[in-house]
Amino acid sequence: MSANLDSRPVPPPLLVVYAPGSPTPATLIRSLSGVADACFVVLAEHAPATLDAFPPAATIVVGAGEPERAAAWAAGRGVRGVVTYSELALRFTAQVARTLGLPHHDVRAAETMTDKLAQRRALAAAGVPVPAFAEIRGPGDVDGAAAAVGFPAVLKPRRGMGSALVERVTGLERLRAVVAASWAGFDADERLRGTDPAFVLEQQLRGVRWHEDPRFGDYVSVESLLDRGRIVHLAITDKTPLAEPFREVGHLMPSSLPDGRLAQIHEAATAALRAVGAYHGATHTEIKLTADGPRVIEVNGRLGGAMARLMRNAAGFDVIAVIAANALGRDDAGPPRFTRYALTYWPPPPAGIVDVTAVGGLDDIVALPGVEHLALMNPAGSTIDSRGGTSTVAIVRAVGESPADLLDLRDQIDALLRVEYRYRQEPA
Repeated sequence: MSANLDSRPVPPPLLVVYAPGSPTPATLIRSLSGVADACFVVLAEHAPATLDAFPPAATIVVGAGEPERAAAWAAGRGVRGVVTYSELALRFTAQVARTLGLPHHDVRAAETMTDKLAQRRALAAAGVPVPAFAEIRGPGDVDGAAAAVGFPAVLKPRRGMGSALVERVTGLERLRAVVAASWAGFDADERLRGTDPAFVLEQQLRGVRWHEDPRFGDYVSVESLLDRGRIVHLAITDKTPLAEPFREVGHLMPSSLPDGRLAQIHEAATAALRAVGAYHGATHTEIKLTADGPRVIEVNGRLGGAMARLMRNAAGFDVIAVIAANALGRDDAGPPRFTRYALTYWPPPPAGIVDVTAVGGLDDIVALPGVEHLALMNPAGSTIDSRGGTSTVAIVRAVGESPADLLDLRDQIDALLRVEYRYRQEPA
């Protein structure tokens, strides 16, 4: 009788629901190895071209209206946890978890966190300060919403992600024009396709700089992990100023704000998570820094888009694996121990719709001390629409010993990157 040479315990089965906004299949499989025996539900409406990157024997493709089918398949595999890393899959995942009787943000909380109108109402009902807001479901709602909210204001899809179709508006005529022009965007953008074509108009929050260095922006984000209602705040991420209209440009982790300011931000994030009913899993809370204190921009019921790489680079912390362990009932929440600072930077193209005609300087950027990765996203011949949120020519990831080091590095990147654009449509 031969001895079993591999006595390592078999990791428990975990269901991962995949849709855009998740880490890549390769990243998920690598991070989950040894933590979970991962099987995957891929939503058919958003199935990637590289579907074969998933393990065929442990993957099923289902429609967004088939959570019961996904749950039955997962039950047959004996899964002990359910997780998603995608905003688009959050409500579906909550329905699957409910059917299986496994912990997750519940269906109502998932609805609240993916519906900006419902979220504003929930925050207001809980006493969390919110700006004036109103719904716009069609051109006939525009004048009433403008009267209720005032200007300047921010127009957002009621359900959306990644700053898609987010616009700053300063007057009634501009609001009418933006609303009239935006309906087609719900079908054109994968992040909005199939969602209810409705908007929320919000009074624009007036930010102030809490950092001494003017190269920082006036907002932050908070990554948190909930274990059956218990909240662990993992990290606060500083930002560089937004590019027009509302495009994220850079993240720096961890925050360099003083402890008193960090405590204020944690308190605001905790209040928001309680208000929206977040219960079990990851959250990403965006917070504006104002003269009256931190104000919640929005709560998302999943990990923030660039945060996994930032935590790995700044703390050697695999948050993808930690979220999976949490879904399986293990207390691996951290928080991370940061030993340096990490930057993710998207050099912004001009506002509007532009053709990229030439790109240069990439080799010089890669050679800069501290740069650990550069991904070319839109080479020459590509078209970029600034209404797509974080659309960019390249993404640069870097590490440094201080925030100032990384902001200096960002300035060097801007000086070295040579991109030629040709306007296809200038911003209105």
